[in-house]
Amino acid sequence: MGLQRECAVIGCQKPVKHRGLCTNHYSRTWRGLPLLGPPRMRVRSCPMCGASWGVLPGRKATVYCGPRCRRLHLIATHRASNRERDEQIVAGVQAGELHRVIAERLGVTTSTVSRVAARYGLRRVPYAPRRRA
Repeated sequence: MGLQRECAVIGCQKPVKHRGLCTNHYSRTWRGLPLLGPPRMRVRSCPMCGASWGVLPGRKATVYCGPRCRRLHLIATHRASNRERDEQIVAGVQAGELHRVIAERLGVTTSTVSRVAARYGLRRVPYAPRRRA
């Protein structure tokens, strides 16, 4: 074994791993962070609730503070495009149309029609078999 030396950073007594620095200080140098003091952090804020948090340089920054805000944002952005479709589904179910007929007319699946109807508290129309020509 070679001579064990200490890290070149003042106050650090860890053994040298590379270029006169310990593992922690070498990795900070490699990532472009200052050797001493806390690392510079970028501040991010959630577009839904406004919560703020710090992100280390070189790390992937998340957009939302958590899964709840992410889900709420996705619902809010997609809701506008789906509102007209949902209104047509509700009108069809209230008129007594079969889910299969509504699905074929709007180009969605019958499970989508059922899900939207359940969301609005509408009950399913009894099943009617397809008529063969």
